[in-house]
Amino acid sequence: MAALLFLGVALERGFGSLRFALIYFISGSIGQVVGVVATPLLVTSGASQAVMGIAGAMAIKLLWRRESGTSGIIILLAVIGIQLGLDIVVARTIKAGHWSGLCAGAIIGYVLTCRSKET
Repeated sequence: MAALLFLGVALERGFGSLRFALIYFISGSIGQVVGVVATPLLVTSGASQAVMGIAGAMAIKLLWRRESGTSGIIILLAVIGIQLGLDIVVARTIKAGHWSGLCAGAIIGYVLTCRSKET
């Protein structure tokens, strides 16, 4: 939940509350669905897929606009690295859900970043 606090506050400032909520819920939902389809015998709950979506959107925002210094990049890499480490070490995690949440967040972040740049 610390990742949600650090990344979420920065991302909400950049995209606004409504767009942040869209990124969170859509990437979390996609992550949940992919996780259930990929590993139907594991029970999924929690917000890790959505948090990975927030990380994906933040990565796009940082790369696209180059707004943050090294602290934002370090926090982002730490979140993704910790989740990757947990996915490798802990056998019963929804790996496909985490990574599909990350990809979904990156795609949504890209679309929202391109749209905000056009207006």
